Amino acid sequence: MTERNPGEIMQDVGRQFFEAAPQGWANGSIVYRRVGKTAETQATAQAADGTPLTVVMGRPVLRALRELRAAMARPGSGAWFTAVARFTSDGRMTWDFDHDHEPEWVTGISPLHYLQEQEEFPRDQEHTPAWLRERLTQGQALGGL
Repeated sequence: MTERNPGEIMQDVGRQFFEAAPQGWANGSIVYRRVGKTAETQATAQAADGTPLTVVMGRPVLRALRELRAAMARPGSGAWFTAVARFTSDGRMTWDFDHDHEPEWVTGISPLHYLQEQEEFPRDQEHTPAWLRERLTQGQALGGL
């Protein structure tokens, strides 16, 4: 597989959202949270009057988001935990990436996943927030890595 740059991947995610968005949508978003091998994705859209609309995204968008995260990760600084892409029906797209705050999980995850995260995208002490140090300690106490 050819490695794509982050801009190309973001455009791919946007294209997939625009193709999946329902008739009559005005704005929408994708929220992607990932730690280790665990991820949650929520895609939403609204009509101009605010009525919520269903957006069904397939596996290709999940692969693209995972690829984007890996492409943006930096040695010593790790990877972002949450990405939010916002779209408007006139073709605009914006992105926000959160490298520092614990994801707001819908289902919750085991501290062992944070150990997987640290192994895959290691962070230096100066780039490890206190909450993440706590989750890593909890994971080690559970017998991880």
